[in-house]
Amino acid sequence: MIGTKIKAAVITFVMTAAMLGGNVSASIIDFDSTDASKATELKENQEVYVKVDGEKNEADLYKFVPEHTGYYRVLTRKGDEMYFCPGVFLYDSNFGILNSYQAINSPQLEIKYCGYTFELKKGETYYVKAKSSNSQQVSDYHLKFVFATSDTSSKLGWMMLENQWYYFDKTGLMARGWMEIGSYWYYFGADHAMATGWQKIKKSSDDEGTWYYFDKPLGHMITGWKLINGKWYYFNTSGEMATGWKAVNGKWYYFNIDGDMVTGWKSVEGSWYYFNKDGDMATGWKAAGGNWYYLNSNGTMKTGWLYSGGKWYYLVSSGNMVTGKCIIDGVTYIFDSNGVCTNP
Repeated sequence: MIGTKIKAAVITFVMTAAMLGGNVSASIIDFDSTDASKATELKENQEVYVKVDGEKNEADLYKFVPEHTGYYRVLTRKGDEMYFCPGVFLYDSNFGILNSYQAINSPQLEIKYCGYTFELKKGETYYVKAKSSNSQQVSDYHLKFVFATSDTSSKLGWMMLENQWYYFDKTGLMARGWMEIGSYWYYFGADHAMATGWQKIKKSSDDEGTWYYFDKPLGHMITGWKLINGKWYYFNTSGEMATGWKAVNGKWYYFNIDGDMVTGWKSVEGSWYYFNKDGDMATGWKAAGGNWYYLNSNGTMKTGWLYSGGKWYYLVSSGNMVTGKCIIDGVTYIFDSNGVCTNP
């Protein structure tokens, strides 16, 4: 009620339980009289710097009228650091305290903003103000309202903050780490932001980490083949980047230590292999660089005498097939233009 001073009771939330996803306990403290006519209007996504009266240990009053019906995040920060401002409460037009859902972060995590989730109605007037208890001191902070989702049947949903995507689970908590959403897997870092592109993720503190790739800009974990910056990579069903030998659909491929698929010649553990332009390992006869080579059934390059199709061939130490006259172990042999020995 504009211009009317109202005495209200404030519920002070015990932050630790809320931040960690537990139940929120409450106690009652006195609230100084509040003059709604002096409230500063705050627009959606508008960030304000809130000054605090040091003597009263309370901040200025702000008014907010939502543009949507649904869930909003009341977010606070201090400088470039996250900040759960103690005693930040939201009130309806009659200064009745509103119940929040779970806190959306904890002080141990490295996110710039943090705060609570509220269900608000479009066009209605709400007020926000910070006042601390005797054990909690309020200091200057930044404040803004961000619309999350209109789905009031649940608190699930995506929200973008400063060009980063975040996801809130059914309790209103920000996702962190691995999460399956719909039919896709996503990864949310220590700052709770959705990962995109290359990410090296550890399974434990002493683990060196495994490379994954998350779609840009959608963020879901990639599996199977993926062309990245002109190179092909393969990601297992678990999302882990393949390295070394990998059988895919009955064909063998080889991936470098950086994960890119090999084509052409490759020496692996002392043996030479040839990989076609599509990356699959070659076997049998193969023309490459103007010469003919023969790859055994296991892909290794053949050298020396080769008996194939009832005919004799000879492949030198570099693997290429001989044609014309060639002295082998002191004996002169003649090979025709197809490499077939005419005097075996």
